This record gives sequence, C-alpha cells and structure tokens, in this order.
Amino acid sequence: MSVRVPTLVFAVFTAFLATGCPPVEDIDPIDDTPVDPIDSDIVGDWVSEGADVAPLLAANDVVRVDASFMDDGTYVVTSTDSQGAEIDFSGTFTLDETTSPAGIVLEQTSPYGATARGIWEYDGSMMRYEVVQDGLGFTAPSSDSGFGSTSGPGLEAGWNIQTFR
Repeated sequence: MSVRVPTLVFAVFTAFLATGCPPVEDIDPIDDTPVDPIDSDIVGDWVSEGADVAPLLAANDVVRVDASFMDDGTYVVTSTDSQGAEIDFSGTFTLDETTSPAGIVLEQTSPYGATARGIWEYDGSMMRYEVVQDGLGFTAPSSDSGFGSTSGPGLEAGWNIQTFR
C-alpha cells in the first residue's frame, strides 16, 4: 500500500509537468483599467445617531450607523447597538441619479450576500436614505412612491427612513 501512494503522487506530478502551464501570452492579463470615480453627493462619510436613526433600526437596539460610500463604488456601513457591539456591512453600490429622489442598489458581500434597493437625497447638509433588502417580504421605496413608502409586514410608514449628517 505504501508503494502505491508515492507512485500515485509521482504519476500526478509527472502529468502536471507534462501538461505544463499555458504560455505567458495565453494568460489573460489583470484588468487594471482605472474605474471612473463616482462623482456624487453620496460619496463620503456619514453618521446617523439619536433621533436620526430610523425607527425600525432603533426598535432593534441600533443607536448609531456610520456609512462610508467611496468613489470606487464600494461601501462600508457599521451598525452599533446600545451595548457598543458593532456589525460591519460592506459591498458595492450603483446609483440612478436621473430620478428624484435618486435610486440606489447595494450588493452586499459581507457579512452575507444580499441585495438592497431604495432611494436617497442630499439637501446640502444632510442625506435622507431609505433602503430595504430584497427577499424579506417588503416592498422597497422608489422615486415614484417617495420617502416613507417602504411597506411590508408590521412596518409603519416612515419607519425605515434614515437621516445621515
């Protein structure tokens, strides 16, 4: 039995050497084309705390939300509860600024994969923001329905509006 394992390893290694690697010119190069930075009012660091936290989140012990939207289309949101425990959410976002309020789609990659949709607007000093995760039985707000229009089981109108400064 011990003779077969080295023979098998040798055979696999020899097969690897025989097939080899593709020539360098056959390997796809890394796409290092620069991404056009997003030029939008949402890009930056935002804080929501106290009365600015959406009632839906506050009802679940969230006391602060820090959100960073980067010009490369990525985001990080940190939710903090009353005990100081934090949860980080991150992923990518796309905007539709042809509508008012503007649309946003978030493709979350951490701590789990999810898609959220909603609307946002910036008025020069603050940002209003309302999004909801797909697949949970809620209807996301849209530019047509406006702020406070997230609907679903047990949700009161306006409970999902977040204010960031």
